[in-house]
Amino acid sequence: MARMRLLFAGFVLAGLLVTPSSWSGRTAPIANATGVIAAVAGSENTYTLTLTAADLPIDCMGFQAATGVTIIGVTAPPGARSTFLTSNAFGFRDLKIPPGGKAASTFKTTGPYPANGGSPATHLLRVSPDCIKDLPGDLSGPASAPPPPPPPAKDCKCSNVTITTSPVNFINEVSFAFDVNWTITCTGTNGTCRGEIVSRDPVRVTPAGFAFDTDVSVSKKKRTLACAGRCGRLSKGTFFITGTAKQDLKRKIRAGRKYLYKLDLFCADTAGTRTQVGTASMTVIYDTKGTVDGKASDLNGNGKPDLGKNK
Repeated sequence: MARMRLLFAGFVLAGLLVTPSSWSGRTAPIANATGVIAAVAGSENTYTLTLTAADLPIDCMGFQAATGVTIIGVTAPPGARSTFLTSNAFGFRDLKIPPGGKAASTFKTTGPYPANGGSPATHLLRVSPDCIKDLPGDLSGPASAPPPPPPPAKDCKCSNVTITTSPVNFINEVSFAFDVNWTITCTGTNGTCRGEIVSRDPVRVTPAGFAFDTDVSVSKKKRTLACAGRCGRLSKGTFFITGTAKQDLKRKIRAGRKYLYKLDLFCADTAGTRTQVGTASMTVIYDTKGTVDGKASDLNGNGKPDLGKNK
């Protein structure tokens, strides 16, 4: 206690370096100044301490930072002189702050200063009108950092899915393969959207337009494939579709026949739900020798005969 009573007197009269290690044990009935710590915008781990005098002038002050804070630099208010500086505290004299007046110092730390000095607060402020008798000061800040803004709403939605096809293998008698070249359109401003492409087992179509099931089937892993894209752009990609057949793709059986490979197109932004946005199909027609008829077939899935453009 005696040491605390001589806190400022020691600085002035004896020139002693006295640290505020025992401030926490000193109490007083009133606060004679307020101190507010605030972060300096644009300067990392740099803070101002603004001191405001109450009903008495202030000529000396001492500040002890919150527990765990290391001070690495201090700038005194204009005209004031440093009386002590440690890694956790500093003080000034010749502040000459009149009642109601203000003075600001700046200090830099090795890391962030805890909001309001921690919980509970462990920082302390002492002031003196004559640098002999020290009095308590109210100390607050820095303010708690505002919470980060919420992420932008994910308003991205699938609005359309389209495809074209490219033949890869329709020569083999027990298997087939083709590419699905997809595009997906996403509307909105943020996030991604999702679509699905479902490949149906092909059917044989007669000249009269009747459809019959076959033993040609799409591989299970290739039946439902998901596509995705980012908002504000047209996204695209390619799937490789494969399948097998027992008898219906044998050359003698497929000769002169027409096979329709149908694909259903969906928007599927929400898990477990999807909305159909279209259908597409690829038509493979074999000539009388069991060879793909490149003129009559629609191998690119645009609904028109290829006229030999896709082989």
